[in-house]
Amino acid sequence: MMIPTFPLNPEIARSGPIYRAARLALLQHELMLSFEDTDTAAEKVERAVAKLAKASTRAEQTVRHLPYHSPCPPGHRRQYSRS
Repeated sequence: MMIPTFPLNPEIARSGPIYRAARLALLQHELMLSFEDTDTAAEKVERAVAKLAKASTRAEQTVRHLPYHSPCPPGHRRQYSRS
């Protein structure tokens, strides 16, 4: 947002107190919006991490309850054909 300046009025000119106060208010507002955006993004990340941790825990529990199956019986060698 642009703040209009009037060079003939010393109170409103860029070096005047009214302009500085208005500029400070705009910067504070923009800073607060930035903080809100950062908080929102951080909350999304926290939810995603919690969801991932929950899914990881479920996957570990599922794997622990599955019986272990060896890919080959003991003492068995795979036969590879030479072509």
